[in-house]
Amino acid sequence: MIGFNEAYPEDRLAQTESALRKMWAGNVKTVFSSNYNVPEYRQLEDFDAMLDIACERIPAECDLPGLNIPRFMPDLGTTSLPAFWGGRRYRSSSGKPWVDPVIRSADDSERVMPSAPDGGDVRTSYELWKKLSDMLGTDRLPCSYLDVQGPLNQASLIWEQQDFFAALYEEPAKVHRLLERITEHTIEVIRAFREKIPTVCAPLWPYIWLPGDIGIAVVEDLMPLLSPGIYREFGLPYLERLSEEFGGLFLHCCGKFGHQFENLKKTKADIIGLEFHYPEVMPKEIFNYFGSSVVFVAMRSARSAAEFADTLDYQKYIQSKRLKETRLWYILSANQKTYDRQVEFVQSTI
Repeated sequence: MIGFNEAYPEDRLAQTESALRKMWAGNVKTVFSSNYNVPEYRQLEDFDAMLDIACERIPAECDLPGLNIPRFMPDLGTTSLPAFWGGRRYRSSSGKPWVDPVIRSADDSERVMPSAPDGGDVRTSYELWKKLSDMLGTDRLPCSYLDVQGPLNQASLIWEQQDFFAALYEEPAKVHRLLERITEHTIEVIRAFREKIPTVCAPLWPYIWLPGDIGIAVVEDLMPLLSPGIYREFGLPYLERLSEEFGGLFLHCCGKFGHQFENLKKTKADIIGLEFHYPEVMPKEIFNYFGSSVVFVAMRSARSAAEFADTLDYQKYIQSKRLKETRLWYILSANQKTYDRQVEFVQSTI
């Protein structure tokens, strides 16, 4: 088996990082990265199987076209951060990791306490990364963060959701106090993760490169469910705190969040990237609204399956809707039948 250092020499890493920094600086409008069906080993309960698959896939990804920085992705589920607050973790009927809420009333929210930020899935991620590094014969294996759910998302996972949504209106002060505590704990977790794994350089998803000196990525899947006023009150202050601490924020949301565009445009948080999913968000609308101020990752939901023959068809659609100044980061899966044609097409747009 080829080792990581041989498959991905340091000079190549430096060249790839340099090219991607040009995208973040706004000097390049289009880049693409490739991977081998990353979900293949994500969220596996069998850690030995996870490491075996990762050990095979990561060196193979080094040879793929595009600006790729192959990395280990310790995806232990959306429960990674909420679980620090003490909920029982289990697997749902579909096999996905889940966590029981520990808050069932506003009074409960005042009593819950998180565990140490360097424990839990931070410790597990480090142990998996170290074992995989040994398997690949390297001390510089790139790594993604664990799943960084935004403060609102975390609150909705540790607080029984019906009561949580009611508390936004009935007990706003207690909700804010919890969100403040979650935000500060999240900062501590990210710091601990960086200390344990110094090669961390990417979000768990999407498959982009985002080193610590540029920012972090945050999952904001609660945006679609909240009115602009409620999100402005309970969402933006905590994004702004994360941005104050870590710099730029890349936001993932796979639902309808067009009604939050103005909030995201006016926030003090430095929003440097957005992932959106068609048709929940329409490309022309989001491209026009944010212009060249952010890097876009244009995904599509299952609802678009009947509209596009394949991913290549969707990429051509996205290209037809972009503006001259639109900055796009295409994520290609080498497992797809049209992969070679996707590479050819995306390269023609650069």
